[in-house]
Amino acid sequence: MLSGLYQYWDYMDNRAFELGTFGFGGGLITKLKLNESDNLYTNIHLVFDPFGGNSRVGGPDTSQFRDYEFGGGAHTMLESTLNLGGWINFSITGYYYWFHTYSGTPGNNYIALFNPSISVQLYKNLSVGIQQVSYYSDRYSKYYPSDHVVRTEQKLFVQLYIENFKFIK
Repeated sequence: MLSGLYQYWDYMDNRAFELGTFGFGGGLITKLKLNESDNLYTNIHLVFDPFGGNSRVGGPDTSQFRDYEFGGGAHTMLESTLNLGGWINFSITGYYYWFHTYSGTPGNNYIALFNPSISVQLYKNLSVGIQQVSYYSDRYSKYYPSDHVVRTEQKLFVQLYIENFKFIK
């Protein structure tokens, strides 16, 4: 188990949304050995975000102009990964952000991200997998009606796992 104070920098930019934060907070990182070959990794963090930005109500666009609101607030993150014998990983990651707008449309934004994934080992530390990304945004503006946005996307990925990586001498 590892607990401590951490500095956080989150940045996500895709077709569904844009989100970036810079913050400080506490976290707890654990590894639970279930048997000789299976492990459960869990991380939980609570973060103060003095600076951040997220997509405007209409979502991101492809222009080269600012398409996000500046703000600050807090977020929490929970991640859990079940590693079965080093061959299969099941992961669930969840984030929940609260932003108060500093520059842009006045109001508060509540953003949730939920990302389950599964990966299968191909060879040694190399795996392939699939991830579902779900984005939820509730915006409460001082001047406009409330807005609720849900976006999803799926990702295929190749992963190089380097925690137990050993170089040949």
